[in-house]
Amino acid sequence: MDTSTIRATLVRQDRHLQRLVHGEQSYSRRWVAEHGSDDPELAAWLSAELRLSDQPAHLAQAPEALRLPWQGWLDYYRGDYPAAAASFTRAWATLGEAPDEAALAADIALGLGKVYTRSGHWQDARCWLLHSLQQSRDEQRLFGLVQAYGALGELMLRAAQPQAAHACMSTAYHLLPPGSGQQPRQLNYLASTLMRSGAALRAESLLMTSLHMAHDAKDADSVWHALARLQFLLLDDRRQSAPDVLLTLCDYLPTRLTPVAAGFLHVGRAMREQRLGNTGAARKCLHSALGVLDLPGQALPCERAWVDRLLATLDGLPVAPPPAVCQLLALEALPAPPGESILDRTWASLALPAENGFAWLREEVESFDATMVRRACFFI
Repeated sequence: MDTSTIRATLVRQDRHLQRLVHGEQSYSRRWVAEHGSDDPELAAWLSAELRLSDQPAHLAQAPEALRLPWQGWLDYYRGDYPAAAASFTRAWATLGEAPDEAALAADIALGLGKVYTRSGHWQDARCWLLHSLQQSRDEQRLFGLVQAYGALGELMLRAAQPQAAHACMSTAYHLLPPGSGQQPRQLNYLASTLMRSGAALRAESLLMTSLHMAHDAKDADSVWHALARLQFLLLDDRRQSAPDVLLTLCDYLPTRLTPVAAGFLHVGRAMREQRLGNTGAARKCLHSALGVLDLPGQALPCERAWVDRLLATLDGLPVAPPPAVCQLLALEALPAPPGESILDRTWASLALPAENGFAWLREEVESFDATMVRRACFFI
């Protein structure tokens, strides 16, 4: 492996990361279209990061040391987590001892941590994310630290550690440069941790700020995520009197869908209708959720299986976990390298479930309310 070439590519990657973290995605899209053929390795990474349609063509031209982790990210964004785990595992096996490969190690470790978060292997996810944190510190990679702290916060939220999640998300937020285009997204994440901690008023304030900022910046993803969180927040805080966010805030709705957030929003609307005794309307909302979760581009196996179980509780029917979920639960996680930084001892010592976080998807269907509570396993 030509480590000097890898290092030079990673330096160029960092320049684009700085633009992406400031919300300048349009610049990077133009660069791929106009200059991608001049730098196929970087174009491969940017195409995956921006989820462009020409990812495979660019990816095939990258050297293996870059192609394998970038293929892992491509599979991750598509929701093919077993394939992503396989690519990241192969990428990890190709790493040598050269110092120039530390930045790659941080990225691969981050990928494995995020895949294992999505597959319910939460203890393994923590080990890999802590390793990514340490590697990013050693390399002084600011954006690697932001990504790792954010991913660790997501893991802690899913694993019922909202205070730890808030600390991680807050760290990621304050590491971002002033004026970052990531602010609406990070405010949504912080609001999720406050919602789980019972700080409803603070969470609502952050979500409304995120909604306005994202709407002004035409950040459709963050708008959808803010609306979905607002729906659940209002339900948790005001019970039956909660409004339908899709109707009351319809002026904010983007034309471009974000499937996972739009799906969660419809699930929240179903929760509202069921509380009002409108089972037929609740069922319709859940079918709307399935309609957006099934859109092409990203598979969401656990989220979809959860909605299927909610529908089954209304119809009184049994439901079996789909093959994609069984494949996820059967993943054998790659052990992370040993070692612990004193800076991460708090996160390393927190109690996380020993059982797979989505093992309940293999069990008998619970009541509607009990199944709805399972949303705590998701990043909402």
